[in-house]
Amino acid sequence: MEIIHRLQRKAMSLASPMLFDRYFSKGQKTEKRNTDSGHDISTQMQNRPTWPGGKKFAVTISFDYDFPEDVAAIPRLLDLLEAYEISASHAVIGKFVERDPKPHQKILERHDEIINHTYSHPNNETFNPDHFFNRMTEPQQEEEIAGFEKVAHDSLDYRAPGFRTPHFGNLHTQSVYQILERRGYRYSSSTTLTTTESWGLPYRPARNDFHNRGQNVAPNENNDSNNENGKTQSGYPLWELPMMACPEHYKPLFDSWHCFRSHPPAHQKAGDFLRLFTKAMALGEKYGAYMNFYFDPRDVVDLADFEKSLALLKEKKAWAAKSEDVAAWFDKNDTAAEGKNKNVDLSQSSSALTD
Repeated sequence: MEIIHRLQRKAMSLASPMLFDRYFSKGQKTEKRNTDSGHDISTQMQNRPTWPGGKKFAVTISFDYDFPEDVAAIPRLLDLLEAYEISASHAVIGKFVERDPKPHQKILERHDEIINHTYSHPNNETFNPDHFFNRMTEPQQEEEIAGFEKVAHDSLDYRAPGFRTPHFGNLHTQSVYQILERRGYRYSSSTTLTTTESWGLPYRPARNDFHNRGQNVAPNENNDSNNENGKTQSGYPLWELPMMACPEHYKPLFDSWHCFRSHPPAHQKAGDFLRLFTKAMALGEKYGAYMNFYFDPRDVVDLADFEKSLALLKEKKAWAAKSEDVAAWFDKNDTAAEGKNKNVDLSQSSSALTD
């Protein structure tokens, strides 16, 4: 079985450059124009925003705290982020906050963001091993989300603007967006980039299938959603911020589980992590895209390649922003963000969020 996995990964590594080019190109518009010779030619027009501060692309670094070892890594991780002056988003579990608010308060003291990652993280071996988020009823899911809100309010005096489904991927459900809409959330970050119609930008998830791009309109209202299948779809009034896929294997997430804990580990050799991060950054810069990364603190806090990746991010011409700032910025620039204008300079209308 391990040999089969390795062969499959080798095949994907060969196909990934073409697959990513095709994927990100769907976020561009093709225009035909007539040349002096009378021949029509097609040109790809960048359908991308001009990022705050004139940056070429945008990056979010985020972390999931699913185990006690992740929480224990908070002080060292925050010191590392501070050393490179990078803000980050942190998806935490309510029960961990309840158990020990102090390290989570440190996250907020450096003006980083906390993401609602549910109260008990269903299918978590520490708190709730026997339940799965996608098998819960909608009221049970809402109870998990509301439970986190209460703990965050009581322990941290904090209201999370965003949500991340436990284990997201296959455990993410359509019903989550109905809950988030009712409760006034600004965004979800619960999908893998290459499974969605993101094309490298945050998008309004469609009401009939969150993988598809919708529009911020009332349900059943006619609209011009540029869905891949040409169908019009209404969308939720919040953003989905997909997580970056592995730049070498296309489909799986580029996360520390894929790199170090999958069977067999995909990228555990020294230098592999930095090489992949560099590839991902190159894709972001080439396509003017939004790169949203997620890692487990226990896996990266002492990893030399991770620190080198932070140094690379600091050097690059990227807007390094928290998830909440990205969502807020797209809220202010909704029309251009939905791809209705090309080559639009959005940086002037969001000066409060530029760096």
